[in-house]
Amino acid sequence: MSVALPVCLLSLAALAALRSTWSPCGLSMLSTLTPLAEAGRVGLRLMVSPPAGTSLPDGAAWIYLADEPEGRSVSPKLLRAKQDALRRLGLVRPGAIALCRSWRIPDYAPAADVFLSDPYPVPFEPLSWLSECLDEIGRTVADDPAKRVWAVIQAFGWSVHPQVAGGRPPAPAELKTLVRLALLHGADGLFFFTLRGGNYRLRDDPPLWQAVQEAAAEARRLKPLFDAPDLFPGSAGLDPAGASSGTPLLDCPERDAYGLPVVHFAVKRPPEGPPVLLALNTVDRPVQASLRLPGLAAPVSIVLEPLEFKISSFHKDF
Repeated sequence: MSVALPVCLLSLAALAALRSTWSPCGLSMLSTLTPLAEAGRVGLRLMVSPPAGTSLPDGAAWIYLADEPEGRSVSPKLLRAKQDALRRLGLVRPGAIALCRSWRIPDYAPAADVFLSDPYPVPFEPLSWLSECLDEIGRTVADDPAKRVWAVIQAFGWSVHPQVAGGRPPAPAELKTLVRLALLHGADGLFFFTLRGGNYRLRDDPPLWQAVQEAAAEARRLKPLFDAPDLFPGSAGLDPAGASSGTPLLDCPERDAYGLPVVHFAVKRPPEGPPVLLALNTVDRPVQASLRLPGLAAPVSIVLEPLEFKISSFHKDF
């Protein structure tokens, strides 16, 4: 279900003004804040459903081919045929689909250009459900530079789906953690779902609405850092022999409900200065961890408050 880093509700293509792109699921902020005719003038890019005719609205950058087709018995072959038919009409845009069941990505990888991963963990699953799905999709499409993986960020209460009992919206800190987690795990775009759905209205929850704006602004501000080369791509190795074989070794006793370390990290090399450690606590309690990195004699101590994201510069290169 469901902006370079594309973002919907909020578009990083126009994030300084905190405007929105169109949402294929739920009501778009674009339709409530900016008339569609104004999209081109203000520089918004849109994700649109396949048109009935032979033209696209101004600013249309992606075509939303299907919502969770793997759960609706929509075959990859049908999606490919749909996109081919659109292109024969001259409607050439990257095709996007949302996947909740990330293990189906091998089947659907040939069927689209953009994959929106849309697990909604709060409050039933650990936040790492999102990063696990992103990693699984990312590994599968990594060899095709034209493919993109976006994260759908849960920004709703479960009243959107009244059949789900016991749900709640993410707390503002949880929403920000989901955004940071997605970016740490290489998300190419962000999609905040949703502005309106069922009897839920995001703007009726001022703290969460504010968190969406702040998270999108932070993502835009930190995009150069997240885009910087990763010195140790992939997850931290847990093998005690990892450090000697060129792999980071994260010692994090705290685990989430999936048995995964609650601390997620990346070591980035910015354009100037020494490497930078990005560390994120994905649980609502303080944690401590230790990180051994190839090239450093002493381990790096990581101390994080609940759901804290910390950026630390090393004193020297390595």
